[in-house]
Amino acid sequence: MYILGEAWLRLLCFDFDGVRRLSKIVMRSDTEPHASWLRTVSRIASGYAELLQGNHIAAYQCFSQVRDPQITPKFFLHWHWRMFARLGMIEARLQAADIADAQREVDDFLASAHSLPCPNIRAMAWEIKSRVAKAERDFDGARTCIHKALTILDRFDIPVAAWQVHRTAWDLYAGERDRERADGHWARSKDMIMRIADSFDYDEPLRESLLIPPPVVRRVLAVAREGLQGCGSDSVASLPMSGK
Repeated sequence: MYILGEAWLRLLCFDFDGVRRLSKIVMRSDTEPHASWLRTVSRIASGYAELLQGNHIAAYQCFSQVRDPQITPKFFLHWHWRMFARLGMIEARLQAADIADAQREVDDFLASAHSLPCPNIRAMAWEIKSRVAKAERDFDGARTCIHKALTILDRFDIPVAAWQVHRTAWDLYAGERDRERADGHWARSKDMIMRIADSFDYDEPLRESLLIPPPVVRRVLAVAREGLQGCGSDSVASLPMSGK
């Protein structure tokens, strides 16, 4: 369980290579007991790494392998990792501008999220639903979805989901030139990122991995308040959800 926790933490901090290295080391020494979930975490990390490089086809294949029972048999908390894979598949669809399929997959994902007692998953489901709606130019729908995600944040302290929800709200309102709302959500997103970073020691490599990350985080941290520029879609749009 300690190794699983480390792999999970590395995944949340964009250390995809670290996840894969850890998986290889453990599987060499303890193949059977942990092989299924280690392969699963490694595939999810590989999928997000491919998204970061703009390789949406390769990313989709990695996530699809997690959802394929012939490749990834069931194991403890298998359903949870399948949710991460489904989220990644939607990200890949968005990156490929395959909006119709993204819409179908996000509706299924949202329905599954509502059946689970996990505020992180529900918040992230509404967050990505908002981005799909925006891609369809359904701006009223995008606002409705992000409002539902923000309502969840009002009830639960979930910083990993929170920085992404506020990031998407910033992007949405910046695009509408709503300076006050955009500015407020940018500040909250930045605060959540720094809260996570400050939970590490200053010399911890994972802190650097989080703070010198793909552009999705870097732009939140660096943007000037006067600019009100949205995050755009030039990088990985979401992290996997925290399981706590």
